[in-house]
Amino acid sequence: MFHLSFQFHRGLDVVNSIQLLGPECELLKKKYLDESSERKRLYNEIIEIKGNIRVFCRCRPLSVSETGNGYTSIVNFESTLDNELQVINSDSSKKSFKFDHVFKPEDNQEAVFFAN
Repeated sequence: MFHLSFQFHRGLDVVNSIQLLGPECELLKKKYLDESSERKRLYNEIIEIKGNIRVFCRCRPLSVSETGNGYTSIVNFESTLDNELQVINSDSSKKSFKFDHVFKPEDNQEAVFFAN
């Protein structure tokens, strides 16, 4: 009989603990949902400001070795548009590519960083 009484009191203690934790759990759920909503709002704001996907192209200059071996660049930056470049194929035909931004060989890392 004592054993049943002990288990009954333990069960009551557990029920009381659950009842005490219920409001705290609800409060934490509400805080979590509020924070999730705020995170989503801020994320969407960033996406709206920056645009969903931006594609940049950075062309490096020819190395000393490449220049010394007589290689020339196959990329033409003479387009009137800043966001376009042309690649010269082996048959001298040109293929144009458009990007959100094109960095020329003389652009440094700082220019790339500040363009973002």
